[in-house]
Amino acid sequence: SKASWGLKRWLTVRHNAWGGVVRVVFRLVQKRLAIAEARLNPSTTERDADAELGEKNIAEIGKIWKEHVDVPHSAQEKQLDDKFILNYTRMIKEGVAPTIVALREANIDLSGQRKENLRLLIPAVTDTINALRKLQVEAVRTEYEQSNVRYVSLRGTIIVAIALGALIAAIVGFFLIRRTYRQLGGEPEYALQIVRSIAAGDLSVDVATKDGDRQSLLFAMQGMQENLLRTIGEIRQSTGAIATASKQIAVGNLDLA
Repeated sequence: SKASWGLKRWLTVRHNAWGGVVRVVFRLVQKRLAIAEARLNPSTTERDADAELGEKNIAEIGKIWKEHVDVPHSAQEKQLDDKFILNYTRMIKEGVAPTIVALREANIDLSGQRKENLRLLIPAVTDTINALRKLQVEAVRTEYEQSNVRYVSLRGTIIVAIALGALIAAIVGFFLIRRTYRQLGGEPEYALQIVRSIAAGDLSVDVATKDGDRQSLLFAMQGMQENLLRTIGEIRQSTGAIATASKQIAVGNLDLA
């Protein structure tokens, strides 16, 4: 249904937004581990590789975040998005970027100081991400509960509509059947039996009608039956009169002869 499609679409959007936040958290952890490992690696090649991984994670987080902000957000989510960007930009500028530079220059002491600065800046970023993630979970739960309320309301409306439709159909059917019986003057099977009997020439059949019935099919069949009987009787009388006259003429002819 359209409601289910709307809920599915909304949850898909939320899933994409939430997925973006989760991936950002993963990249932040990965970046922090890469910087920590770079300080412990005595090899310049390994430090460069770890530093490169940190830079790659920065670029990846930027790409993920762009996808995240392209999804429709509430006003509260936008506030957290702006707060995250502010804290994240400060962390990159004051902590991550200087630390990577120090690592590439093999300045272990300086990288340790930068790492300490980074450690102090990370909580603000992670707290914002956690708040955003919690907000999105609450939003999904709220939308789910509202969808359940809408579903129950819609289901009740549909049940009432079906019940009303059935009642209206029953009332209309009742009046149609009543009108049909009134037009026939009795049961359809009985009316059909009378029609067949008269059509077969059986005028002795008894046509029963209701008291006061002057318009039904059975009343008309009763009148037709009476008219046919009267007409046949008149024909019989005329035939008898003609036969009598013929005999009298025949007798008169014999007398004349």
